[in-house]
Amino acid sequence: MSFRSYRTNTTEWQVFSADGALSAPAWSVVSSNISLPTNSLVDWQDARPVPTDATPRYYALGSAFDDDNDGLYSGTEHFIHRTDWQKRDSDGDGYDDGEEIQNGVDPNNPASPYKSKSMRVDFGLYYPASQYGGSTEGVVGLIVSNAVSWGVDTLYAKAFSYEYGTFWKDPTNTFLFHEGGHGANDILRLFIQQAHQNGIKVVAWVQPALASVGAWQSNATWRMKSSDGNDFDPGRRLLSPFNTNAVRWVVNTMNEILDLGVDGLEVAETDYGAWGTNATYDAAANAAFFQKYPGGALGDTNWRQLRIETLTENVYGQIGGYTRAKGKEFHVTYTWTAASNGSLFAAQDIADNTGFSFDGVMSLTNSSRPHFVQAELIWQQWADTYDNPATFSPAWTFTAATNFVARVNRRAAPVVHVEASTFGSVTPTALQFEQSLRGALTNILCGADFYDHRQVLDNGYGSAVSNAYRGP
Repeated sequence: MSFRSYRTNTTEWQVFSADGALSAPAWSVVSSNISLPTNSLVDWQDARPVPTDATPRYYALGSAFDDDNDGLYSGTEHFIHRTDWQKRDSDGDGYDDGEEIQNGVDPNNPASPYKSKSMRVDFGLYYPASQYGGSTEGVVGLIVSNAVSWGVDTLYAKAFSYEYGTFWKDPTNTFLFHEGGHGANDILRLFIQQAHQNGIKVVAWVQPALASVGAWQSNATWRMKSSDGNDFDPGRRLLSPFNTNAVRWVVNTMNEILDLGVDGLEVAETDYGAWGTNATYDAAANAAFFQKYPGGALGDTNWRQLRIETLTENVYGQIGGYTRAKGKEFHVTYTWTAASNGSLFAAQDIADNTGFSFDGVMSLTNSSRPHFVQAELIWQQWADTYDNPATFSPAWTFTAATNFVARVNRRAAPVVHVEASTFGSVTPTALQFEQSLRGALTNILCGADFYDHRQVLDNGYGSAVSNAYRGP
């Protein structure tokens, strides 16, 4: 077969082939990364043994074409996923077919779109184990069986505790060690295995700024610093996103977690950025700032912007890139602060004060941008903060979720996080928890998530989850 390149934005081509009836061809990729300069002709031959009675059909397409900019190459989308590589919204729900395919949604069925129904698990909360299944195996069995019963299809599992170690046995990355109880019993691997046996997805929940004890004690230059030169919040052992060795250690740890068999990785509550201008003033951060702004002042507007850019690129960008390259889902979760009138803070305000740039992360390239983005919209947190139960009730969840979806603007699959937690004097009842969980699902959203299994179990809120996730 001969074909000529006719586009100028790629020199790499792939060939698709199909055998079978014209009405139902089975397409597959038979050759990739064919180098072909623009406006040149190549004579390509199928290297596979082709039966003499077969009449395969071929189609050649530039391998990097993504005509509808949905993260799927046009050829893969058209021939493998059977969706149009041009923008199309078959079910009229406001989402492009290709985006829905990526996020597990049926692009032809507006009546019953896929909704991720998620639950969080922190293995460090299950002590003494005798109260929660009797053993590590019992803890796993209890959590997974409840997830099945309640209609949960995605489990966010905390991968390691910076105080006590990893929840998988014998980690290999430098300075890591396993937690002495459930970690020594390899609870995370066991959890992944049992969840998968029940058709439940597992996403590792990580806070990459939090170092292990060993990493913190052994590497003083990796630490975030306050303006006075002392360690910033030393009890939490926070690492600087400016220090290349610290970032490399974080990325290596994330890669080890990805190789455990999880379906994805979630960067949650990074804790890198502190409110205001309290951090970070470590040597690497200061050097990066003065190199870019020789006449600048630490803590000024440019300093805040550099912190935003560094966190976005060095942490979210790198972790997202490695996660996607391994064929795993990349998730990002952050608390979205509310004002006293119930409105959500502007994204730039949050970025300036914490370093987390929602729009920066949402604008990463397709190779590193999150598949799923979560907003923590916890009504009882703000009801307590502002002493304003009239504005902040379970109904606020739906209103805030609507605003959040608009801000995501189809750049990722939006998910809303709610909690059964007590904040100050505000404790949700089972009905209020159910209402907030329903509010998270009742929107153009790809799912809801709640914290956490043990709280729901201890409070007797299992039926509230089941009612929201399975229906009353």
